[in-house]
Amino acid sequence: MNLRPRWLVPVIRVALVLAFAGFTLIQMVGVPGIAWNDLQHHPGWREAVFITPLVIIFIGGMACLQVITVCTWKLLTLVEVDEIFSGASARWVNGIVRAMYVGWALLACLGPYFYLVAEGDDAPGALVIGLVLGLVATAVLGLMLVLRELLRRATTLRAEMDEVI
Repeated sequence: MNLRPRWLVPVIRVALVLAFAGFTLIQMVGVPGIAWNDLQHHPGWREAVFITPLVIIFIGGMACLQVITVCTWKLLTLVEVDEIFSGASARWVNGIVRAMYVGWALLACLGPYFYLVAEGDDAPGALVIGLVLGLVATAVLGLMLVLRELLRRATTLRAEMDEVI
């Protein structure tokens, strides 16, 4: 029994393509361009030492978002063919969870970075924004872990029901 509208999956796919393109643009042009501009205005090895880790963290974060986008695309494909409650879905959900762990670790690296670079007197909001982002990332990761467990249980129940029928 299919209760979702026909237009839903194509709309989500368009959003995923746009998101992936945006992440790629930020990863390849935006972050390096901002870093290059900053180095042009503040030349010297000290600036390069502070900007390089930030560029690596942001490019890594964009790569994590790209992995999540691809895994979501694959899960949508499983929804379309009514195979979401199969063992194949676990691999893609685990990919999302792993990418979220890596993204959370990269986000955690920003805390000390902002503390060292943007001192409390200069930018007190930077530390608060970093803390809020960390809390949101932790909540989303926790939610994803709960959803992964729910999918595992639903897959088990579906397999048991298929055996009965």
